[in-house]
Amino acid sequence: MTHKILMFHGKEGSPYGRKATYLRKNPSYTAHIPSYPSNEGPVEDVFDKCYEIAKEELKKMNPDLVVGSSFGGGILLKLVTEGLWTGPCIFLAQAGVHYEISTTLPQDLPCILIHGAKDKIIDVRDSEKLARSSYSAKMVTLPNDSHALESLLEGLFDLSIDYLLKS
Repeated sequence: MTHKILMFHGKEGSPYGRKATYLRKNPSYTAHIPSYPSNEGPVEDVFDKCYEIAKEELKKMNPDLVVGSSFGGGILLKLVTEGLWTGPCIFLAQAGVHYEISTTLPQDLPCILIHGAKDKIIDVRDSEKLARSSYSAKMVTLPNDSHALESLLEGLFDLSIDYLLKS
């Protein structure tokens, strides 16, 4: 059985980035990574446009799991805090706390937050704060990784997906 995964990439990322490509090429998943409009303009305007796209994609796909990476993690955080997504999710170096979306997660949200300890773009403490806010959240800090989460595709991504979809 293939699992449907919806991924929201980072502000500087794309549907053809390393993590997105990995999901799309994995035969265990049917992955969809929507494109965002231009990153030009105030971040609030860009965020609002991307959020509207995310809501539509969520309705169309009805995924088994949602992944949000950096800026896309902020999009995912807004979806879950507004109750539009209550299913399994993975936050990768999420920027939702940085963008002041929220500092808490729903208590019963099945999620894993993965962040590199050496991230110089988004502070790992932002993800730790979110993880502490919910009894159902799991936090994974990668001690030798940065914002790009280079080691994620060495097994942790698949393990996290499997864990959440079997829970």
